[in-house]
Amino acid sequence: MGHFLPTFFWPMHPVAISVFGFLTSNYALLAHDGRALDLNDHMKHHHYHNCNFGLYWGFWDYLCGTRYSKEKYPKEYIPSW
Repeated sequence: MGHFLPTFFWPMHPVAISVFGFLTSNYALLAHDGRALDLNDHMKHHHYHNCNFGLYWGFWDYLCGTRYSKEKYPKEYIPSW
């Protein structure tokens, strides 16, 4: 539903919607991998559960105080891959 939401505000060609959806889905998969394109350190959200909720950018995490910091989470996250 996420990449179809803009069509409620401005019309888009069905091919453009499909390409945009494909690209954003691939980015989400790569960002959840934690190794490539995790620009917002989103993998820490899956370990600590209370920080880094944003997948694409951390603006709302900064604004709402949910951004990861070593003071709030002193235990170091070591990926298991």
